[in-house]
Amino acid sequence: MSKIKSSLVSIGALAKATGFSITHLRRLADEGAIPTQLTPGGQRRFELALVNEALQRRESKKKKNLLTKKSFHKNYDLRNLKEDLVWTEVAKELSLSKASPAWDVAPYAFTEMVNNAIDHSRGDSVQVDVSIDANYWRFHISDDGIGAFKNIRESFGLNHDLEAVGELSKGKRTTAPEAHTGEGIFFTSKLVDIFRISANNFQWVVDNNLEDNSIGPSSTDVGTTVEWNISINTTRRFVEIAQLYSENFEFSKSSPVVKLFEIGVEFVSRSEAKRLLAGLNKFSEITFDYKGVEKVGQGFVDEIYRVWKSQYPSVALKNINASTEVEFMLKRGGG
Repeated sequence: MSKIKSSLVSIGALAKATGFSITHLRRLADEGAIPTQLTPGGQRRFELALVNEALQRRESKKKKNLLTKKSFHKNYDLRNLKEDLVWTEVAKELSLSKASPAWDVAPYAFTEMVNNAIDHSRGDSVQVDVSIDANYWRFHISDDGIGAFKNIRESFGLNHDLEAVGELSKGKRTTAPEAHTGEGIFFTSKLVDIFRISANNFQWVVDNNLEDNSIGPSSTDVGTTVEWNISINTTRRFVEIAQLYSENFEFSKSSPVVKLFEIGVEFVSRSEAKRLLAGLNKFSEITFDYKGVEKVGQGFVDEIYRVWKSQYPSVALKNINASTEVEFMLKRGGG
């Protein structure tokens, strides 16, 4: 890209000067990748020299990523597979540095997700794909089993695979309680930058950068695929996250995401409350996250904050991210 003179121009003129399309430049401006100014009339204007410098930095960063990018791809037979040995192989092949902040998170997340494939998938093999560059460590674990959501549905007697998604946000919900605590997915989803688990044509995505959860359709109809990214400069630490949900070194606090328990944003019935509450009596403190919920009904609130609370009075109940309308209903019902 040639050097361009410094002056304020429209996005159309910028496209001609840089050779990029207007759509691409608009996206870069929205992302904050190139500087922009607004006229009193709300039109975008660009300082050519500043944009040129930003684009050159962006190009240099891409080249650096290409030079440092490495990848690992291998398919494993699940019979007698040991997750710690797989991690050792990956770390050695990619020369992963223990000095990187990402190392504090990566071994735990990786071994927990591979162990899930070994112990829960009912599959025969697992595909492990890991890539690293100057900014991120990216992991992709895919088995050929029955699918995590179907497995949870069958184990807990749920009506639909989609209902299983919410169970994963609770923690301590496992299909093999005699051998597992159910902590792996719960903590991994809170430790990494972006976490995605896809199975049975659904996916649950946790974006910790945006502090958001979502459920959506997925093309994964065979087995379970788990993907996550970790910034090499992550500030998340396993001990710190664990302490948030622990008391006297025991995993005792849960924070279920309420909107994951229903298709939509309205919660009105006692049956919905009962599904949300299933298994939560194992915790001493529960923080219900109402982000994205637009409405709750009297029956839903009463079931949680009067009926269930009377059965488990020692469990502390807290609420976060409730809208004004939801907060009114919660307080009215004793929440």
